[in-house]
Amino acid sequence: GNDVWIGEDVLITKNVKVGNGAVIGSKSVVTKNVPSYAIVGGNPAEIQKFRHDKDEINMLEKIKWWEWRLSAIIDEIEIFSLTGESLKKKLLVLLDQI
Repeated sequence: GNDVWIGEDVLITKNVKVGNGAVIGSKSVVTKNVPSYAIVGGNPAEIQKFRHDKDEINMLEKIKWWEWRLSAIIDEIEIFSLTGESLKKKLLVLLDQI
């Protein structure tokens, strides 16, 4: 996926897909697909939690900000510091522009 963080000494087995925005903790062994915006860790890696709620994840997947031009990302840089209802409101505005 896009915007993924993978810690040190991680093993990801063959044919495993890692979703957008996922975080994989150091020394994890990933044997199953990792959903978008999940935080996983351990041996075998398990979902510890999600970075956003389901609605936010769906909206982030729809706006595909990782495909934006750099200038568009700079114009909307505040989105990356928002959470909760503030993030949802901003995502709804961006979805209306797509």
